Amino acid sequence: MESGGSIRWKLAGVVFLAVIAIAAAGVALLRPMTPPSVSESVANYTPPPQPTFQIINAVVFGDSIAHGSGASDTQIGWAGRLKRNQTWNMTSLARGGTGFVSSVERAVAAQESCRLDRCPNFREMIEAAKAVHPDLIIVSGGRNDIRLSAASEAIAINEFFTTLRTTFPEAKIIATNALWDATTLPPGLDGISATIQESVTSVGGAYFDLGQPLQGKPELVAQDGSHPNDRGHELIFGLMLDRLREAGLARG
Repeated sequence: MESGGSIRWKLAGVVFLAVIAIAAAGVALLRPMTPPSVSESVANYTPPPQPTFQIINAVVFGDSIAHGSGASDTQIGWAGRLKRNQTWNMTSLARGGTGFVSSVERAVAAQESCRLDRCPNFREMIEAAKAVHPDLIIVSGGRNDIRLSAASEAIAINEFFTTLRTTFPEAKIIATNALWDATTLPPGLDGISATIQESVTSVGGAYFDLGQPLQGKPELVAQDGSHPNDRGHELIFGLMLDRLREAGLARG
């Protein structure tokens, strides 16, 4: 029979071995994993895709509505809103009183409209657009030509878009229908819009029919009775943006 001292020594030995085993296991758990080599990490690294951002040079030909007249500030006219929304490098050649044929010849009126002694018509403004090197051209006008004969207006519209395409063969060209105010549409305005549609599409451009968003809505017209107010410009801006997005020409 073993003595009590012998048993105690054996138990102490077992406990000692158990402590050693637990300590060894703990050290193994605490030992850090060997990281992959730097060369292996570099070889397996895939950089995230870089966002693409293209500066769009745009130019606007148009009348006083395209210029922003009627708004509390012309910069919040529909074209100005579009410029900021899309962060385009946009140059506005829109001038009050002008059209495909119409120009402003009286010096006083011209100074108010374009700060020149004479405001040229759309075709005469093409030369000024060359400095922009436009990727995108927006044309919105025609109401100021309403008193002209349909035949002379059609010739002027066709010549404008033909010259525009010849001058800027790679640019995307967009034209809207001729916009009016809240009053009854004058005879001939729809004919002008139809000619615009035919002419712009014949040179590979796109036609945006915005309807007549101010028609019968005097609350969207400024006190002058002719131009959209801030709300009216906001509505036209929304219509333009929707059509540009549908055509794949606008972000968002």
